Amino acid sequence: MNYFKQTKKAFGLVEVLLASTIIITVISSFVFVSQGVLTATGRTADRIQAASLAAEGIEMVRQIRDTSWIDQKNTTTWGKWVWSIFSETPNPAKFYDPNFSSGKYFLITTTNGRDITLNGATYRRKLAITKIPFTSGMMSSSTTSKKQQLKDLSYKVTAEVTSVDDSKIIVTISEILTNWRPNF
Repeated sequence: MNYFKQTKKAFGLVEVLLASTIIITVISSFVFVSQGVLTATGRTADRIQAASLAAEGIEMVRQIRDTSWIDQKNTTTWGKWVWSIFSETPNPAKFYDPNFSSGKYFLITTTNGRDITLNGATYRRKLAITKIPFTSGMMSSSTTSKKQQLKDLSYKVTAEVTSVDDSKIIVTISEILTNWRPNF
């Protein structure tokens, strides 16, 4: 009988150690899951911010295009709004940065984009503007003059935003801007 009581005491010690191990494992799991959720939430917020900055860049280019029609100057026309910097072959080393001065947006040339800091995170926005190569499939039933006008007035704007802090966050948005007020 005395022997049975001694083994029962040791069994209680094993129960305490086993219970402690289980509790520590469960708490550690909650900590790691919580840390993963917080990291994922932060990255999602960074991706949303990067997407917003990319969309903002394209909207600024669109605003510059639209201003060339509403400024009521006969000399301002679509295609001249970036000082004839477009060519048939895109230059991947040349990017543009929308700047605001004297109540209007205008584009300046930059080699590596513009750094923007928001809420402690730094993003690099690169705007590339290239002329769309004309193919015979575009407006195939139109006259040659209309095709030439479409060719001259269509540009592809690509905004790429990269997080400087976390290089895994890259958001790219492309949009084709055309003359929405054609003279056909």
